[in-house]
Amino acid sequence: MKKYFSPHLNIQFSTSLYTKVGWIGFGFLFILAALFWKERAICMDVAFQTFWLINEGTFQVQVNRFGVVLVQWLPLLAIKLNASISIILLLYSLSFVFLQLVIYYILTKVLKNEYLALLMVFLFTAQVGGSFYWTISEYQQALSLLLVFFGLIIHNKEKQNPYFLVLTIPLIVTLVFYHPLMFYMFGFMWAFFYLHDTNIRSRRYYLYAGVMLMTYAIKSVFFKNWYDTAKQTYLKANFEEYYPAFWKMDSNNQFWDHCVNTWFFFPILFMGVLGYYIYKKEVLKFGLVLGGTLVYLFFVNLTHATGAEYFYLESFYFPMTLFVMLPIIYEFGMDWHMHKNVQIGIVIFILFRLGMIAHGHQYFENRLDKVRNLVSFSEQYSSQKVMVLESEMGDRNLEMNWAVPFETMLCSMVDQRPKQQTLFIYNQLSDKQFSQKDNPDVLLYMNKYFEQSKLNSKYFIFDKQKYKEHIK
Repeated sequence: MKKYFSPHLNIQFSTSLYTKVGWIGFGFLFILAALFWKERAICMDVAFQTFWLINEGTFQVQVNRFGVVLVQWLPLLAIKLNASISIILLLYSLSFVFLQLVIYYILTKVLKNEYLALLMVFLFTAQVGGSFYWTISEYQQALSLLLVFFGLIIHNKEKQNPYFLVLTIPLIVTLVFYHPLMFYMFGFMWAFFYLHDTNIRSRRYYLYAGVMLMTYAIKSVFFKNWYDTAKQTYLKANFEEYYPAFWKMDSNNQFWDHCVNTWFFFPILFMGVLGYYIYKKEVLKFGLVLGGTLVYLFFVNLTHATGAEYFYLESFYFPMTLFVMLPIIYEFGMDWHMHKNVQIGIVIFILFRLGMIAHGHQYFENRLDKVRNLVSFSEQYSSQKVMVLESEMGDRNLEMNWAVPFETMLCSMVDQRPKQQTLFIYNQLSDKQFSQKDNPDVLLYMNKYFEQSKLNSKYFIFDKQKYKEHIK
């Protein structure tokens, strides 16, 4: 029977060093997630989702990204068991790295693909800094599953295994709905393996591309959501504003700052891979790496042309590790593991990056201190609920003030303040909010409000009081 993949497509090293370094790496990240759980969990989206997990008692799937159940089941289980708010937040912080540990186990022990496992280690260390503490990006979670998908394909060398499509097709659907950019990253990896081994070009491999295209089209037409639509709107508006002077986008400078401050090797390795393909006269691989990287970077920077918080943009930059490390591992992996200097260099680099990730907690520790100061600020008033104009907060404002009502609420609970507090910082009240702001049974957030009587009283204890408005 014809092999689905060429036996020459190596997936294992002759040394266990890299696998051990991976376990050490993800184990260290797990420890960091435990040490800095407050910084990671009392932080923007996680605080927001924790509030809804507690109140709704079920998974919180935003904009159809249902893959998030993989990281929400652990804190949700704690809620069902009536665990303390600290335990819930700790488990939420741990759940993201726990998922990575499970996937790393699948790659190394189940699929026995040490090449993809090493790629995963680089992916979550090489260009990662603030995005480790801003945990919520579904993109990060989806990238892990993408490696599992291609690991399954490589592991399954025979074409006719009946269970195989039952695993792979649902996984493709999950990837498409997990994050819009997974369509692009899937395409890059699919094309690389297509070019790297001619024996991969079977009907089933083409089928995967077809299923991805069809699922993406169905999602785009029938499962539109406000968030993805907004991104498309920004993309179109920024294109019209900057065309043809795209070099003037602020996000370009942020990318170079990211390379200098986080992984200055990226441009070097990128040029090295291109140089190698020129030397080997592999035009298609050269075009894939060059075009795939530049097109991706252009659309990310164009979407965020005026710049954004460094940790947010980093969540889009760090996946670019895949564009250079996938070719490097599969082109040179057969030889490099025999050289002690290469082994030492990789180990030192990964340990160095882990140290830098640990050092990066300071920014988020300072942010948590600001949240604590906001709790103290709101405690000056007789009400547990305080509202204030953003313009009056000055340097007390946080990045993304929309999450402050949830961050202050959880922070006051974790710190066991005399009473729970929530602070609402706003620019302008919506019509609905304005009509309800004097209602003692509301909690204000973003441009919406929540009925206080629907709070889960096992966790949230608020007196029925009107909002106190801070006035200078």
